[in-house]
Amino acid sequence: MFALGGMNSCRLSELGRLNLEGELDIRGLENASEATEARKANLKEKQGLHSLRLSWDLNAYVKPRQPCNETQNEGKSMKELVEALAAQDWDADADLVEDVFGDLQPHEKLKVLEIEGYVGKTLPWWLMESSPPYLAELSLSSCVRCVHLSGLEQLHSLRVLKLIMLPAVKCLPALGQLPYLKVLQLMLPAVRCLGSEFYGGEGAFPSLEELALALMSDLEEWTVVGSGEFLPRLSKLSIDECPKLRALPSAFPSVRELEMNADDGLLLSSLHSGAFPNLKHLHVQNCEYSNGNDDCNDSNDGNDHDDDNDDGHDDRNNDDDNNLSLVPRVLADRMRSLGSSSMHIKCKPTDFYSLFFAFMQQAIEESKYDSTPGSDLEES
Repeated sequence: MFALGGMNSCRLSELGRLNLEGELDIRGLENASEATEARKANLKEKQGLHSLRLSWDLNAYVKPRQPCNETQNEGKSMKELVEALAAQDWDADADLVEDVFGDLQPHEKLKVLEIEGYVGKTLPWWLMESSPPYLAELSLSSCVRCVHLSGLEQLHSLRVLKLIMLPAVKCLPALGQLPYLKVLQLMLPAVRCLGSEFYGGEGAFPSLEELALALMSDLEEWTVVGSGEFLPRLSKLSIDECPKLRALPSAFPSVRELEMNADDGLLLSSLHSGAFPNLKHLHVQNCEYSNGNDDCNDSNDGNDHDDDNDDGHDDRNNDDDNNLSLVPRVLADRMRSLGSSSMHIKCKPTDFYSLFFAFMQQAIEESKYDSTPGSDLEES
């Protein structure tokens, strides 16, 4: 790990004279004061470097304008928190940040690239236009002001793509045209539709095996384009906190593992329609059914039983069986027929954005105290 700033006052130019190989993790890029330092790092000549991680600390860009109280975001919906995140007044020189990132161009043989906390509005030309030919894994996380991702569809060697917490991105490029992409993770709260632009035409995602959609609070529509086989190799699908999504594409013939933490109606409608004919593993959370629901499965079949045996032990020794008594029969029957299943009743995960804002508020408070003038009192 190479950290800029701090007690040692490390500078990016120091990397220029090093023979770097393997992995490089550069942190504290918010401390880079000029782009020429990044250019002197000369990463594009480091042929032995195959993995690069670049990170900026978002706390350094928070502009404290008014006192924050710890209950400021309590009761807010995910959408409101996301909008607040996107509207945050980041105290950053976008041009400088973009220039530093642009001058950290790695060698074309780079295989893994991770970007975190980038506050620029555009991604560098060498990533979006020159298309590194060997890049197999790309992760963009907490790039809070990045708006456009056009150009990612040209990274034809990608196997893994993670787009995590990019609140300003509203539309996606034709990622379906990445021929070797196997794993795709999306956490894009402002995206409303996965449709023709996302697929880019017939034969989309020919190699995709794992797809995860998480915290996509505005996602309303997910459609199928064309008449060809839909996601022919997809074996694992995860849908987590997509509250506006009310329907799934008609069929996922190759999916064997399904994870859902979403609206119950979405799950039930997909099971009723036979969207997952070859499903083997089902993991469900955040179901809020109760025994008072007429459609729920009654594991006792109308017979009354004591909760405990004579020896004081619960006569229902399987927690999953207990949970299945609280869900609709169609879901319970399907779960019992699968190789493995898990059901967590009313288990809602902590809102990611609530945690994020609490963290940012703490940083703001600390910055206020740090800037408070010291006392003039002296010991007599």
